[in-house]
Amino acid sequence: MKIYAILSAVIAVLLALFGIQRRKISSQKETIKKKEKEIKVKEVLVEGSEKVRESDQKLTEKQTEKVEEVKEAKDEKEIVDILNDVVDRFNR
Repeated sequence: MKIYAILSAVIAVLLALFGIQRRKISSQKETIKKKEKEIKVKEVLVEGSEKVRESDQKLTEKQTEKVEEVKEAKDEKEIVDILNDVVDRFNR
């Protein structure tokens, strides 16, 4: 009878440990899911930042081109035409 009692106690301890491990694994899976969502959000933010940076770079290049055009303009009419073109593109 003592062997059955000891064996039952060992089995109970093993089952308890197994239950604890299952809870730990479940908790870790939830943590992994949260981290994956955070990573996806950060990836979207990085992509958005890259698009903004590219757009800013294009605008800076266009601005530089227009400044050069104004510097190379021969008279006031050309300058006005260039500036009207800038305003027209801005309004689109």
